[in-house]
Amino acid sequence: MAGNSALRNRFCLVSWNFNCKKTHILRLSFVLFCCTTRLIGALVNAGGVADEKAEHVLNAALEVSRNSIRSVMQEGTREKAASMRAEVETGSGRVAVLLRQVRMVSILNVVASCITLVAVAIAVWAVMH
Repeated sequence: MAGNSALRNRFCLVSWNFNCKKTHILRLSFVLFCCTTRLIGALVNAGGVADEKAEHVLNAALEVSRNSIRSVMQEGTREKAASMRAEVETGSGRVAVLLRQVRMVSILNVVASCITLVAVAIAVWAVMH
């Protein structure tokens, strides 16, 4: 048992060192749920009036858990959206550079075509005269 306790304490320290809010919130909601389950068990044994109180406590605990999970999911969604936005902006920057290079090559091709036409015109004029 002492080994498990030391391992659990070590895990808690590791999770605090990394400042993992999501794990902390989920852990707190689980602990809250466990505590309310025990409380409900004690209240149900007490009698019929306790059932209503137990149900009220359970609903409150479930609401807290639902809200904490929702906030964790929203935070994760925001982080993922920001990451995707940065990736799209980086990709669009690369595409813009490539488009500039393609435009430059096409302009050079048009210039080469014009030079070729001038050379053909000179050759035709030289053959005719």
